[in-house]
Amino acid sequence: MVLMLVGAAQALTLEQAVARAGEVDPDAVVAELEWRKLRLEAAESWSEMTVTPELTVERSWLGNVAVDEAGLQVTVGLLDPPLWFEALDRSAQARSARWAADATTLDAQYAAALLYFEALAADAAVETATLTAADAQATLAATRARAAAGIDDPLMTRTAEVHGLETAATLTRARAASRNARTRLARALEQEIDALAPAPVPALPEPASRSPWLTSYDALADAARFEELQAWAELAPSAELRAETQPGASDWRVSLRGTWTFDGIGPFLRARRASLEGRQARVTRDGLRRDFDVVIATGAEDARAYAEVAEAARAREALAAEALRIGQARLGAGLVDTLDLIQLQQDVWKAREDRVEADLAQAYAVLEARRLAGMEW
Repeated sequence: MVLMLVGAAQALTLEQAVARAGEVDPDAVVAELEWRKLRLEAAESWSEMTVTPELTVERSWLGNVAVDEAGLQVTVGLLDPPLWFEALDRSAQARSARWAADATTLDAQYAAALLYFEALAADAAVETATLTAADAQATLAATRARAAAGIDDPLMTRTAEVHGLETAATLTRARAASRNARTRLARALEQEIDALAPAPVPALPEPASRSPWLTSYDALADAARFEELQAWAELAPSAELRAETQPGASDWRVSLRGTWTFDGIGPFLRARRASLEGRQARVTRDGLRRDFDVVIATGAEDARAYAEVAEAARAREALAAEALRIGQARLGAGLVDTLDLIQLQQDVWKAREDRVEADLAQAYAVLEARRLAGMEW
């Protein structure tokens, strides 16, 4: 009992798997670093609109005479619309990167969850194949005994042997699939996996959910709008306030300077390009929203359908298993032959496989719908 508790405590849970995936997935890590970089760039843009001090120290020589000069200058931008909109543009890009990082992390977590359920399904397939192979070996032993007693002919024995080989091969293939599924999960999590804890399929997404990818494209559209305004703002004049003083002086020289430049058709071209980029972002976002809505709705319908299919497969599996037990008893009594029993075993085998496949298909549908809805773990 103690060993069972220790094993259960070491089993990897679904929650641990998705948390780990969010931490080690390369795409998620790179996306977060990109967000941090753009956030620093946005902060730098805003800092350019603060007070700019400038301290000047100069020494010059005239013959053998050294002359020292020093000065302090403080500049404040009073009117610089392009710089304002550039800072807003950088901030919108940083927000987009932040939501993209959240979305990438969420995608990595759901990808790990899919691998987790695939590994659980592979383990279940090994279990069903083991049971089927054991039934086949029992049938083979009974058939050989009946053939030795002269009840069955050698053809029945050969049929049971072939059935045993088929179930053994299926078991070998199921074990390989289970090892491969665990290898893929271990690679995604960058850690060794001993055991997996059972996990129920999560609930379907809520109707009000929204993917962070859509929010990221909203921010990209905002950034394009600010870039367009920045281009138009280049046509506006700028002004700055400057204060200067010399060391030891008791007064300051204050000046207000205004400038206006005209960069030809450059601002118009940049504004047009930003407008097109904004339209691209909005069209992409709207297309994603429609695609996401379709997958969420169809995924919910598929999940409910697969749940019923899995329930029916479990009922059929129970019925087939009961029929197999009755058939095994009747074989001993000579009421059925080996071919009838093998058919009953194949019915159980098929019902078990259908149940495992339906459970995995339900998990696929639910997880994909939750991912596109942006539901967090």
